[in-house]
Amino acid sequence: MVSRDHFSKLSSEIVDERIHAATSLIKELTNENNQQEWEYALTRLIKGLITTRQTAKLGFSMALTEVVNQLVSQKQLTIDQYLDRLTEVTQVKSNMKGKEERAVLFGRLFGLQVLLNSKIILQSKEEELLRFINVLVELSNTKSWIREVATASLIQVIRNLPERYAASLLLMILQKVNDLGLNLSTEGLAIYLSIDPLLRSDVAAQIKNSKSNWKEGDPMRKGNLPVLAKVLKDVEVIVEETDGKELDTKKKQQKSSWSSRLPFVWDLIVENFANKLSGDEYTEEHDADNERKRKKVEKSNTKSKNKSKSKGKSASNDKAQPEMITLKEFYKVVVDETLFAEKSSHERKYWGFEIFMKFMNALELNLELNLELNLELEAGPGLDVAFLFTPNFMRCLINQSSHKSRLLHESAKRALQSIVQNCTMKSKGIASTVLKCLLDESKGGCWNFDLVTRSNTVDRILDIQNHNFLPTLLEKFDIALREQTTIPDGDKYSNDNVLKWCLDKIVHLIKRNQHGDDLEDVFTMLVKLSFFETTASPNIRKLAQEKLNVILAEVVLRTHDKELWAYFCFQQIVALDKSHKCLVEFDDELLQVRDETITLIQTTHDLEKERESSAGGTLKMFELLFSMCFLQLHQEDEEIVQIINELKLVFEKQFVLVAEVEPDNEIDPAVVMTEILLSFISRQVNLLKRLSMIIWENYLCGEDAQGKLRINDASFQLLLDVLIAKENKEGQKLLFENENEHVAEGSDEEESEDDEGEGDSDLLKDGNADDEEDDSEEEEEEDSEDENNANSTMTELDKETNLKLAKALGIPTAESGEVKFDELSDSDSSNDDYESDSMNDDEMMAMDDQLSKIFKERQDILNNVTTGNKRKIEVMEAKKLMVFFKNRVLDLLEVFCRKHPNSQYNLTFIEPIITLMNLTLDKNLGVKAHKLLKNRISKTKINPDQVDDIAEFSQKIISLIEKLQLQASTTKSSNQSVISGINQSCIILSKNLVALDPNYIDAVADIYSQSLKKWTLDPESRIQPSLFFDFVNWISSKKKNKQ
Repeated sequence: MVSRDHFSKLSSEIVDERIHAATSLIKELTNENNQQEWEYALTRLIKGLITTRQTAKLGFSMALTEVVNQLVSQKQLTIDQYLDRLTEVTQVKSNMKGKEERAVLFGRLFGLQVLLNSKIILQSKEEELLRFINVLVELSNTKSWIREVATASLIQVIRNLPERYAASLLLMILQKVNDLGLNLSTEGLAIYLSIDPLLRSDVAAQIKNSKSNWKEGDPMRKGNLPVLAKVLKDVEVIVEETDGKELDTKKKQQKSSWSSRLPFVWDLIVENFANKLSGDEYTEEHDADNERKRKKVEKSNTKSKNKSKSKGKSASNDKAQPEMITLKEFYKVVVDETLFAEKSSHERKYWGFEIFMKFMNALELNLELNLELNLELEAGPGLDVAFLFTPNFMRCLINQSSHKSRLLHESAKRALQSIVQNCTMKSKGIASTVLKCLLDESKGGCWNFDLVTRSNTVDRILDIQNHNFLPTLLEKFDIALREQTTIPDGDKYSNDNVLKWCLDKIVHLIKRNQHGDDLEDVFTMLVKLSFFETTASPNIRKLAQEKLNVILAEVVLRTHDKELWAYFCFQQIVALDKSHKCLVEFDDELLQVRDETITLIQTTHDLEKERESSAGGTLKMFELLFSMCFLQLHQEDEEIVQIINELKLVFEKQFVLVAEVEPDNEIDPAVVMTEILLSFISRQVNLLKRLSMIIWENYLCGEDAQGKLRINDASFQLLLDVLIAKENKEGQKLLFENENEHVAEGSDEEESEDDEGEGDSDLLKDGNADDEEDDSEEEEEEDSEDENNANSTMTELDKETNLKLAKALGIPTAESGEVKFDELSDSDSSNDDYESDSMNDDEMMAMDDQLSKIFKERQDILNNVTTGNKRKIEVMEAKKLMVFFKNRVLDLLEVFCRKHPNSQYNLTFIEPIITLMNLTLDKNLGVKAHKLLKNRISKTKINPDQVDDIAEFSQKIISLIEKLQLQASTTKSSNQSVISGINQSCIILSKNLVALDPNYIDAVADIYSQSLKKWTLDPESRIQPSLFFDFVNWISSKKKNKQ
């Protein structure tokens, strides 16, 4: 006997328990195979469908599906018998309450769905299928709240109808819908849309006693658009005949209340538009497939009387495709002007957002179909998606997403998220079109869309890979530039914010490499804005120059048609200069320099083509330098003229006039180029830093035709002088104001002072604290001196101002500048004319101008007085500049060490780096210097074959080890980074010294022995034990390697 507990478990709230109960029930019924048990189970399950518990309906219908399937397959039950039982059990009685009636009607629907789920009904006879459809249609007309779900089941039947009697059943279904007056309802629309588009008109034409219906029997024909809008809005539709009389229609039952869930008819509408392969045209393959289906239906439609005429009509339709409603027309009328209208309710706008997201998600199917048929993307999704961004929708989207208090804020946020997700999908090519719509003001968009919606939608779209958004941003920039309002004598125009935003986003794309290989339009636009007369404001012109430098820094080594982008910009300037007015004013001298630079660039370019194999790379560097200098010349750089002249000398010496250079005028190209690079890196411009690194790595750190390094000792000394300079105004003045004298005289002085011994304070640093104390004492003395000077100046200024004011007002004063109040009071009391005297308007204005002039002169003098606060600012700026400068020099040295890891020059960097670490007060700079020493210089392994004079070089290394250990004896123990640097440096130098000649191990041991002896005997020695530990560890590992 089958357990009855399974039936109670079928109504469980737990899904797994329901599934287990249904499985166990079917298994026991199959094993028992008793007619009475099958009969009991069938009756019990059908009655269980009318329960008010939703979970019970699900469990009982699941088990009933299997039971009915088994009984029908065993021929113990027919479709008619099952329908009779179901109709009898689910009969609505007059005394039922609303809840009970609802349970019974939904129970019948679940019972009908059982036949659909088991696929039995689709394999039955035509009469059985006809009865099933009648019961389902009648059920849909009982109550408005069950109509939609019953129609959904009916559509499931329509889409799976057997072809042999599809036509007759489709006609019967449409006839029933017509008789019930549901043609112009959302359910009727869904039924029509579920029928093949080529069959709708033919089947609808056979309806008898047709009531208000769709024109030509197809809701998607163009004439039905107004009615379609009303139907989807779910309002009563009144259709007029051609003579203007209204047709009598039965008012259909209205739905009881609004639901947040969209009617399922929208899924069919979205599917209808998504299935169109390209715009609103069908491909030949699609037409052929539908035609085959249509012919099969026509052959089975024995009730058709004019078969030949129908064929002729369809043939003519094949030639002239009927006009269908396009997505643009549909969305504008039905969605934008209805759901997103200004006076629409929040409920309708909510539906509008849901529909928008459905269409966005459906575009993927459209694109994939286009890709399969090799159709152009621009003809498919790119155009379709633009129709979704209508003005009313954009207004509503912006308003609702702008603040959390908005009723539809969450819906708007989900719509924005849907936009980004669909744009991000790799299979979709809609990102550029969507971006254009969001920025298009004619569609309700705006340039600051992210700001007004408080989102990052546009930024996230711009971050999508493999999309070229530059054309969209350039178009937006061009429109804003043309439509802006100019302000006479103003630096800022009406659309400057828009233009600035576009420029910022263009730079953002290029920095992220989100652009095509072609940047011609970007550079042409920036060059024109930066240097020539346009409608842009002075503010945008200055900004364009900055963006031009930023972009060039990113693509400085990239080529376009085998030409550098800097050279392309040069060509654009020369070309535009012939047709546009240049805003840069050149005097005669600058004009001559400009012409010479143009000649040099052209000469370099020509030589590069001639010597492409031999010196092409070097010439490319000069072409880059001259092109960049040409751009800086147009940006009115004060130092660029001198740099161009120096570059010209180097270029002519190397490529043009090598044989004609006189010995007296001999220049050192490496020194000149190094000075130029120092000039570049001293300025906080990223383009010049990038340019300096490129020239340093590819030219100065490279080798000449003889295989020798271009850089030399003098060039390195220029860099090392920067590292050992003080980080204050004195160091700044030494490097930037008297650089030439410092380079010529400073090195000699240092060399002579090095021989004086241990008393030299420049070599024997007493730690950072001592330097800081010396600097603070000097600053205090300068502060007090400046304060005294300032007080003296203020006293004199006050006297002078008092005299001028007294003279202007006619007040008696002493020679010291003090006002004689006694004389002023006596004259006031005795002079009646003075009391009664008054000035007219002209005299008052003259007096006012005179007083204003006096106070302005006083303020100008005050501005030039160096006060304590002003001096502190200058000191901070000088320190900041020096730290910045040293960081750039360390970058250059790091590049050299990376490119030449075993060069003997690497060891010459050690002493200046240790000095820098001991001198600097900037922690990050000290760490960076230590990393260079530890990670790069420490790996240097000098090849003896590359050293010209091993004895001389070895002696320099020995002297340097002695200096470092001498410096270690005076370095405070608190300065651990310097101590560690000295210890490492001594080991590095010792390793390389022994590598040159193993006999030098004795000299190294002697140096360490002397230091150990001094550390032992001298109580004031500050040498740390780690110095000797490192040496012992190195010797120990060396001995082990020998073994």
